[in-house]
This record gives sequence, C-alpha cells and structure tokens, in this order.
Amino acid sequence: MMEVGRSAENAFYAFLELVSDILGFKVNKDTKRSDIAGYFDSLGGKLGEASGELEKVASKATSGVDKNDISENPIKVAVDTAK
Repeated sequence: MMEVGRSAENAFYAFLELVSDILGFKVNKDTKRSDIAGYFDSLGGKLGEASGELEKVASKATSGVDKNDISENPIKVAVDTAK
C-alpha cells in the first residue's frame, strides 16, 4: 500500500514538473502549495490584463466595419473564441 502511495506522489510531482516547465515555473518536492497558488494567481491576472488589451484592440478594429460581417474582424473573433 505504501508503494502505491509513493507511486501516486511521484506521478503527481512529475506532472507538476511537466506543467511548470511549460509555464516557466520550477517545482520540486520542497515547493509549497502557496507558492504554486501565488504563481497561478499572478498568471491568471496577467492573462486577464492581456484579454482586456485584446478587447481594446478588437473594439478599435471594429470602428467603421460592418459588425455583421465576421470575416471583416478576425481579431474580435479570436478574442471571443479565446474566452
């Protein structure tokens, strides 16, 4: 039973390491959950800011464009799809 628990723990940390390497955040066995939570909260805030900026760009791109024609505003389509 202990071996299964260790395998699950190792798999969990391997998964966290994979995700963290992709996102640029290093995780090891000494990393606290609060550190990870803080990083992802920060990442979420940055993504929210980026989304807001894209909304501004999309609204500027729609000025003078027929709003019914989706092909005329690919930026707005991309922002809406990303939500």
